[in-house]
Amino acid sequence: MPYAVLLRSTETAAFEVPEAQTLEEIEQNLRAQVREGHELTDMQVHSPRGGGHIVGTGASRKLEFREIRGDDREALLASVPEGWQAQSIWWED
Repeated sequence: MPYAVLLRSTETAAFEVPEAQTLEEIEQNLRAQVREGHELTDMQVHSPRGGGHIVGTGASRKLEFREIRGDDREALLASVPEGWQAQSIWWED
């Protein structure tokens, strides 16, 4: 019975906004650093001691998916390449 597996890339990127005055400025600067084909997945903001500003850090992940197919379910799952994660598996008629 043929199976198909949907894979998602596990590639991520991290970046920082070292100084800003508002949350909107942090978010705008973080989004500007996100590469094409990625999405912003995390945003952290903190205010350093004695500073009159805030600092932001962010993370993004790659928005790439692909499918692999095979006849043996276990072998197919074992063949998921490095840097990819199985999201779902189904059998095809």
